[in-house]
Amino acid sequence: MFNFYKNNHKYNMWKIVKLNKFLAKHQPDTKMANKRTVREMLKKYKSLMIKPNRGEVGRGIMKIQQKASGKWCLYYKNNNKWKKKYFKNKLPKLLLNRIKKPHLVQETIDLAAYHGKPFDLRVSVQKNQLRKWQVSAIFVKVAKDGQFLTNMGQGATAYTLQQILKSHPSLTLEKIEKKIKTFAIKLAKHIASHKKNMADFGFDIGVSKQGIPYLIEVNHISDYPAFSIKNGKLLNREWKKVFTTPIDYACSFLS
Repeated sequence: MFNFYKNNHKYNMWKIVKLNKFLAKHQPDTKMANKRTVREMLKKYKSLMIKPNRGEVGRGIMKIQQKASGKWCLYYKNNNKWKKKYFKNKLPKLLLNRIKKPHLVQETIDLAAYHGKPFDLRVSVQKNQLRKWQVSAIFVKVAKDGQFLTNMGQGATAYTLQQILKSHPSLTLEKIEKKIKTFAIKLAKHIASHKKNMADFGFDIGVSKQGIPYLIEVNHISDYPAFSIKNGKLLNREWKKVFTTPIDYACSFLS
């Protein structure tokens, strides 16, 4: 009945969000990756993310970071282990080979951190029994020690927003929660105006160190059990709505 996944490639979603002037300011600069665009982005930013245009749980993501003496470092995974490759002017062959398949090159957002580890949010935005958009839950994904990926499939840990922000030195729970919810609802309404029959989104939203929300990725397929269920038990009561709201929405068509 709802949530069709046609044309859900990451760059396609980025272009849809860019059509809205307000939302466009809350997306990292993004291009389809090729030799020319990667070089262009290296001139603009000190850190870049390279990611498959279509993919899940962080597989295939690479990072380029500027180092001293004009050098760059490419971080990539090989046999499930992180590796480094340094370069100066010539792009590494490994990178060029990988981006022969559709990849994005993206400005890196300097994410807020929890105990020195970067985090972002999975925000569940769903239509309820009144067929109105609501934020059903917010999951916080904290990267493993020494890593930059916040994907659960890459070893990140799930927390509630309250757990993360209750003692944060600069971000307050009330302001960030309100800002995130308002932003996520606007995103859902805008994207749904371009993609019909959508009723459930899982937005990956980063928060900068200044408290500014940035859309990292739009998920059409809800992978919520990875965040909220362990050994068959719900880890937090406030996440229950994520599972009941789609049923409430579906039932609204029976009355």
